[in-house]
Amino acid sequence: MMAWLNRRVEGDGERGAALVEFSLVAILLFMLMFGIIEFGRYVAFVEGVNTATREGARFASSTNNFGDCTAILDYTKVLSSVSNIEDVNITVEYFREGAGAPYTTCPTAPTPFDPDGDLTTVGATEIQPGDQVVVTVSRDFSSVAPIVSSILTDRTVESVDRRSIFIGPMDTP
Repeated sequence: MMAWLNRRVEGDGERGAALVEFSLVAILLFMLMFGIIEFGRYVAFVEGVNTATREGARFASSTNNFGDCTAILDYTKVLSSVSNIEDVNITVEYFREGAGAPYTTCPTAPTPFDPDGDLTTVGATEIQPGDQVVVTVSRDFSSVAPIVSSILTDRTVESVDRRSIFIGPMDTP
């Protein structure tokens, strides 16, 4: 009977050591797991900003949309998987071929943009075939995991897409 009692006491020390080892390894595993999750969130965030920019530029360069600033801003926000993209996070600029600076920019607040109603002017500038529209989306990423946020500090993700404007009838096959 005493042999069984001695064996039980020796086993208790081993169980305690295993618990301590598990707690040390579990902390590292949870940190790794949350790091992987947070990295996945960051990649999805970057891809959402890139998608919003690409689709906004595509919409802005298409026939009948290139001068409608409000529609361009709204379309860019709707197609983004990133939440809370506001008008102030989106910049729409128009360039002439060979020009280094934009000749006009869409306002970030809804304003009357086309007094003629023909959707070929932004402000007082006439949009011409071959002009380029540049859509830029910029948004801050913030981490929700405290340990990861100390490594991956708040970052601004910015994406730029440039497209040529086609004005004229669409050829249909």
